[in-house]
Amino acid sequence: MANITILLRHSGSWVSEIEYEIYRIDGILLRDNANYNNLVDGISAQLGIDCTRTRMEIRYTMEDNLTPMEIRNEMGMRFFMELKRRQTNCGMYPLCITQKITILDVALMVKLRLS
Repeated sequence: MANITILLRHSGSWVSEIEYEIYRIDGILLRDNANYNNLVDGISAQLGIDCTRTRMEIRYTMEDNLTPMEIRNEMGMRFFMELKRRQTNCGMYPLCITQKITILDVALMVKLRLS
């Protein structure tokens, strides 16, 4: 099985619907038959994200002025992997990773502030 090279942009922010800025760059390798859970596990391991406390939003842009596509399930992952298989430039379709705090953690922070 071949590996797919995936560029990660993380620790940045979306300044508009199509612009992700002030980010750091990292990368992962996935088998070309990887599934959605393999992607989430690979990203969280590489970036040190605890998925029990944080939800990851995984997006990528197809062209400069298009709204980013979000990978949120198996079909989104398969579509993304098909694009990556057809592209030899490893810098194409970088994944932009945004971390969202979970509702449980928000509730805990509110409780701690009120204590």
